[in-house]
Amino acid sequence: LQATAEVHGMTMATLDDAKSTPEALKLVPQNMAELYKMVPLSVEGETLTVAMSDPNNLQALDDIRNFLGIRTVNAVLAPKAAVDAL
Repeated sequence: LQATAEVHGMTMATLDDAKSTPEALKLVPQNMAELYKMVPLSVEGETLTVAMSDPNNLQALDDIRNFLGIRTVNAVLAPKAAVDAL
């Protein structure tokens, strides 16, 4: 997973102790998070950070950016089981 993250220029997170901020949870509708298999983690200014298990799903990042009107969406790579569980 670490090697895949590096290839895609992403950081890796295990999500074992990840806590989503209330702002991030309010910003991303649950159905959208489930559809794109991502977990909103935090919002700082105009940057949303999400955890996702598929680094090739760039369309999801574009859709989130456009739908929510967010300037920047940062993605961190996380294990699929951890994303699904959250």
